[in-house]
Amino acid sequence: FSQRTTILIFVFLFAFNGFGQTRVKAMFYNLLNYEDNQVSRDKTVHLRNILNEVSPDLFMVCELEEEEGSDYLFANAVLTHNSNFEKAEYQTSNASISLNQMVYYNSNKLILENQRVIPTTLRDINHYTFRLNTVNSSSNPIRLEVFVTHLKASEGFDNRFRRLLSVEEFVDELDNIPQTSYVLFAGDFNFYSSNEEGYQLILNENNSIQMIDPINR
Repeated sequence: FSQRTTILIFVFLFAFNGFGQTRVKAMFYNLLNYEDNQVSRDKTVHLRNILNEVSPDLFMVCELEEEEGSDYLFANAVLTHNSNFEKAEYQTSNASISLNQMVYYNSNKLILENQRVIPTTLRDINHYTFRLNTVNSSSNPIRLEVFVTHLKASEGFDNRFRRLLSVEEFVDELDNIPQTSYVLFAGDFNFYSSNEEGYQLILNENNSIQMIDPINR
């Protein structure tokens, strides 16, 4: 990685190899209305199998409906996959829709330093600041800024415009972090074409930090 190298996740999985000898594998997953009920519990065993197969170090999700569901997922899928995992603080969206994002992470590789919610017109964006858990992490920290989103679904001008509005909130946040930052923007973007205004804005060369689509789709 050059100092300005940044990463953008669109679909499922990506691995960082730019932090010296540290490899961080990141995975995003839409849980589909996950809460602490029998329907979600029945899905959890399948998610556990996926985690065991993929073995991510950073597991990002959307469509969590409640903290109890997050706790059940953590205990019955995430920890059974890797007992070194920890979870961020559960934060509810400022919007009226009770679908929230969350991250779980391998504490052997990542230290969560800060988290916050960025309000948007629909579902808020969650921002997490991680520090790599290296030998000299205190004196020479390497940080990863992680943004997790769930953009508006469905086709049509109004939905495209709402996706664009949320992306604009993310792009504005890039102005508030050092230009040498490592940035990961992950989520269920619901883009229907690379011609969409939101997609093009994420990759706009005039952004204060240049984002890259790693699969170039």
